[in-house]
Amino acid sequence: MAAAVQLLTIVPVPAAKPDERSVRWAVAWYPLVGLLIAGPACAVWIAAEPLGTVLQGALSLAVWAWMTGFLHIDGLCDTADAVLARKTVKQRLRILHDTKTGAFALAATAITLIVKFAALSELWTATGILVVPVVARTWVTVQMIAFRLYEGSKLGAGNLPSKAAVATALLLGGSATAAVAWIQEIAMLDVLMIHGLTFGLFFALGFWFSRRLGGLGGDPWGASIELAEAILLVAFVGAAV
Repeated sequence: MAAAVQLLTIVPVPAAKPDERSVRWAVAWYPLVGLLIAGPACAVWIAAEPLGTVLQGALSLAVWAWMTGFLHIDGLCDTADAVLARKTVKQRLRILHDTKTGAFALAATAITLIVKFAALSELWTATGILVVPVVARTWVTVQMIAFRLYEGSKLGAGNLPSKAAVATALLLGGSATAAVAWIQEIAMLDVLMIHGLTFGLFFALGFWFSRRLGGLGGDPWGASIELAEAILLVAFVGAAV
């Protein structure tokens, strides 16, 4: 759990260096880390309601992104520059690892953040803020084992999650979203539909990124989370949940 919090958030945790087993099992706790990220964003969204919907959306998005240390946004930037380039796979991988930020990165990140801001400004309840970070970090764990790593990835096979860790993540993610639905009096069928939509999003993004890069890795996983969160928030607005 400490390794998961240390990797995905800015929350201070003991500085002990995680071993290989801790890294592989950290993904089991990703859904609860999503709930940890959602808490402050939800609190700010509720507290900012008297300020109007525009500031409400902006402030909650700022806290949401800040809680992650902008990790996934960085992944979206790098991935957009690489996958949208009209290059060969090897050339795209070189772009992926380049520290420079190009036009594709700026455009993709700006559009994604604008969509998230607009959706947060239009939400009827805080349910979406509580659920979306959880389901996104639940299904990214399946993406990690469903697609191979791209060539030259800094991650090794020894750092990939085990099937048992992913199964634990699915169990915790399902339980957390069911609990939120029960508290917010949301139908369980709606929860199942949210998980189904998220499952489809992560496999579609994983397939596309894998075709463009020859596999997945840390940056595409982060990009998948950001894009899925934006689409899911729009879905919550459309469903008026």
